[in-house]
Amino acid sequence: MFQSRPSELPLPTDIFREIASCIPPRNATEILSFALTSKHIYACVSSFLYHEIEVRDFKRANTLIQHLLIRPAQARLVHQLILRPNYLRMTSKKRLLKERELALVLQRLAPNLSHLRKFVWDGLEIPESDLWAALRAGCPLLKEIGTNLGCEQLDFDSELFAFSGLQSFSLTTELHGGRYDVPNPDLFPFGDQLPPALWTMIVDRSPHLQSLVLGDIGATLCGNRRLDIRPMMRARWQNLESLSLDTVSVSHSDDFMISPRDKQLPFSEFFEQHKYGLKHLSYHRFDAATYGTIDDQDDSEESAQFSVADAPHSNLPQAENFKLALVSHGLGFLTTESIQYHVLQELMFTDEGYHPDWLPLFGESLRELPNLKRFGVWVDFSRTYSVQEEDEGKPKKPTLADQKKLLRELYESCPPKLESLKLLLSTKSKETIYWRDIPSILRRNDTAQISTAGRCQLKQLEIWKVFKIGDREKLRDVALKIALDEDHGRLGHAADHNNNHDIGQSSGSLKFTAPLLENIVLVVCLFPWNISISKRVDIIQHASYQVHRRHIDHSTLDSKRILEATSSVEISTQSQQPSMSKKALFGALPSSVRKLKVWAQAWNTFTVPEMIVRVKADERTGEHVSSNRYELQLVPVLSFHGKMMVDGRRLRFGSPTIVIGGHKANHKRELNEIESGRKWRAVESCPSECSG
Repeated sequence: MFQSRPSELPLPTDIFREIASCIPPRNATEILSFALTSKHIYACVSSFLYHEIEVRDFKRANTLIQHLLIRPAQARLVHQLILRPNYLRMTSKKRLLKERELALVLQRLAPNLSHLRKFVWDGLEIPESDLWAALRAGCPLLKEIGTNLGCEQLDFDSELFAFSGLQSFSLTTELHGGRYDVPNPDLFPFGDQLPPALWTMIVDRSPHLQSLVLGDIGATLCGNRRLDIRPMMRARWQNLESLSLDTVSVSHSDDFMISPRDKQLPFSEFFEQHKYGLKHLSYHRFDAATYGTIDDQDDSEESAQFSVADAPHSNLPQAENFKLALVSHGLGFLTTESIQYHVLQELMFTDEGYHPDWLPLFGESLRELPNLKRFGVWVDFSRTYSVQEEDEGKPKKPTLADQKKLLRELYESCPPKLESLKLLLSTKSKETIYWRDIPSILRRNDTAQISTAGRCQLKQLEIWKVFKIGDREKLRDVALKIALDEDHGRLGHAADHNNNHDIGQSSGSLKFTAPLLENIVLVVCLFPWNISISKRVDIIQHASYQVHRRHIDHSTLDSKRILEATSSVEISTQSQQPSMSKKALFGALPSSVRKLKVWAQAWNTFTVPEMIVRVKADERTGEHVSSNRYELQLVPVLSFHGKMMVDGRRLRFGSPTIVIGGHKANHKRELNEIESGRKWRAVESCPSECSG
């Protein structure tokens, strides 16, 4: 008697939605892959694809808005919208005109964004008032807004300042290389005056404000607008958790007869009222008249002591359970004894180029910051220095700093919990190091006496380096060498590993120097020399790489899952007895994969990679060139005499044909690891459709 197959009961919708909610929004491709598993799952989780959207390109921003205009149902799913139409690009009349056209289209979309909670316009200038009026009318849930103040003057009557009940507000000051005429210091000694309506909005009508950003020079590192924020001192926000101030003035007097402590008294009182609620505090180029640069303080030790004593961190609470992600952008932290080091989580010295002689001091201070998570420094190696002879006491000929040695020692000094490292390296073009030197600087030093456990925590790495003639190393290859660098002390002997590798013994043999590394940003630029960072920094190449590693657990792979777990199979030419029959191996495979059977009959043993490393690249090689986005999948090659298979097709070793940015091109994807001798192959490449 025929027995009917029991009906399959679908899982509850809430389970799929819960799984999708656990995937970080920045991993949009993972959410899309999960949604495309089946029609039922797509219907359950497709809304998560539109919850948080960030676009860093004008064409993509325009395409997105046009897409949502004709699909109002999808527009109502958007909770967060961040538009950066000219990210890392310099200002021009043509680009500014396009931005204004984009704002007009967005104005038409505003009534459909009924669930929008956060909107940030990071463009060349603040959009027209009509856009803010449309957002305020069509987005009743909008409580987080932000925009960039470029070179133009503020509209004091803009609808931007008509919101109420805000939870987050940001006003950045990135100039994008544009020219800004600094106000007459005799008429405006405290910088640009912000509209009274702004202070009414955030102080009087937003009592539950949680995050505030005033001033930020942005990704182009270009900005010199100084904001007068003295009216903020009367605010009392009980829920304020994050405060970021960059190039602002809080002094209530420009009288040189008044001590800096008295000038800062209003801000000290403001800080006293908020210090227990704050979780993140950042102040950068804070009241330049009071907090001078190191060059201004070389001959005045007393001036430096004033800067330290009057800094906000001197009033931090002493409780051990007080947790504040404190950010400093000055040398005061390197000399003060009042700071509670256990609360310091971020330290930035990127406002000016520091002499390489400061690096040992930075290294000593980093060892005293156990909870530091983010660190950045701009080192100007173009400044030469002299060494004194012991016998004659005469200075030698000026010598250049050993860049690789100093940077390696600085990296070795980073604390164990460091998650983000940013290095700005400037010098003359002919004197700068090569890009190929960067991986060796970040490589494990087995002979070092200092603990190098900190590198295991590194998640983000950003390096800016000046252009060097004759440097032919591709940024992609540099990023891959950094991401795939192995901890040779734990790796063992590569030769033994290659000879003894099989399905049962491969798990866990790869030990990376930075196994948590997720983001790598490499920038080739032209730095201004011996001047402040407010000047334009010309970006020649900008490349960002997202790294994702996936281990293959060989102990749980059966004959069918061997090929489902990875898109690549390496076939060994060694004559060994197969661990499983060909019939058992291919019997349950789908028809699209059975083509491998033809190839398999010529070989005896399959070798499955123990790890797949996926790299999502976003590269731009010029001011007027669109970004080149693509993905790579890499596997370790452990037998160099076999055949690599991808979806039933044989890839030629050396230069497989892959698709990048929609165009076919031959690229040699073999990467030889320095010292370990391990080789990696790109087994799959496809264009990336993710925005941002």
